[in-house]
Amino acid sequence: MGLFVASVLIILLSLYMLFMDRGEALVDAKILHEVERITLRYSEADEARMIANLTFFLDVHPGYAGVYLLEDAHGRRLAGNLDHWPEVQLVPGKIELFTHLDHQAEKDAAILVRGTVCLLPGNHRLLVGRNYSIIKDIKYLLRREAGESMLIAIVLGLLVSTIMAFSLSRRLERINRTTLEILDSGLDIRMPLNGSGDEFDRLAVNLNRMLDRIKRLMESMEGVADVIAHDLRKPLNRLKSRMEVGLLSDRTPGDYRTILAENVEDTDRILSTFNSLLTIAKVRASSAQVGFEMVDLAGVLQETGEFYAPVAEEKGQGMAVEVAGPVPVRGNPDLLVQVLFNLVDNAIKYSPSGTHITLTAEKQSSACVVQVRDNGPGIPEHFLPRAFDRFARLDSSRESAGQGLGLSLVQVVMELHGGTVELADGEPGLVVRLEFPNT
Repeated sequence: MGLFVASVLIILLSLYMLFMDRGEALVDAKILHEVERITLRYSEADEARMIANLTFFLDVHPGYAGVYLLEDAHGRRLAGNLDHWPEVQLVPGKIELFTHLDHQAEKDAAILVRGTVCLLPGNHRLLVGRNYSIIKDIKYLLRREAGESMLIAIVLGLLVSTIMAFSLSRRLERINRTTLEILDSGLDIRMPLNGSGDEFDRLAVNLNRMLDRIKRLMESMEGVADVIAHDLRKPLNRLKSRMEVGLLSDRTPGDYRTILAENVEDTDRILSTFNSLLTIAKVRASSAQVGFEMVDLAGVLQETGEFYAPVAEEKGQGMAVEVAGPVPVRGNPDLLVQVLFNLVDNAIKYSPSGTHITLTAEKQSSACVVQVRDNGPGIPEHFLPRAFDRFARLDSSRESAGQGLGLSLVQVVMELHGGTVELADGEPGLVVRLEFPNT
């Protein structure tokens, strides 16, 4: 409210000072212009005509704000609407402010005049001025109106600021109260909206989105903890059982070697799970694109195909790489290789003998696209929304190899590169589409 009133006060003062300066300057300009016009127009031989013209002009314009008095060299009044010369000493060319009695008004009212004197040929003197009382009255009216405007501004400022303060405090109190309810009751409560779409509604929407994200993350963490405990319990129990059995009786060196080899295999599975989790966490926490450079996806795809072709052939599967030319993107080469290795490894691992796997890469007008397509069993439609969740696996018994972290890692790496990953039904099989932004 104080800022509002101060702004109105500054505006009113600025307008008042501007009017004072401009009003006085305008009056002075009119006086000087009239003096210049008269000086250039008349000469000594024109005294009679000047008197006639001046008298006729004042008779025709009785309410004219101009003030004139023409005297001859002896000080005798010749014409004008003043009856005598003012007591102020007027200097030719200098504008002065003086008071003069208007005998035509009631009770000889004093008027304020702003004027100057000009010398004419034949030692005639002509006083040219303007009635300054009008400007004075206007200034008084302006001051009065400014005072009334300030009073109205203060009343409106108090009213508007009170309404705004009440509205703001009420909305903030609702958010504060809801925050306390969330702290006490959990993440199922959401910020209220009033449907106006204002800043508080947008804030509430963003807070609700944040709460949804936090809830999903917490549920995901709870699920991840359960799955990790389930996945680690079996290999750890097997480790413990083998070591206990090995300690019950004496065995041959070959038996102990077999036990150690099986323990190493289970330990590798445990380490693989933790390494995958650490990789996902590291990539997700990396906000900066560290280690990024120009990478040719076509070359990476060909290397992937060459590496996995013997593995697919050993399982009775076919593999083909189709690239029409370079597909340059900006990214981390190690992470991109790991993404493609994960996708091809999944296609080989979860497809039966006779499956054909095709790897393609092309540079389109809007993006660079890589696809890994197979004609295997694919993924059921109901499972597609959960496919990118950590530890999500079709094998609910979790007896098959793998940790269920491959697609989750792919999604995190694509987000870091500003791209997207999509799963689609290959009819039959599965199509994994990676889309990178053009450089």
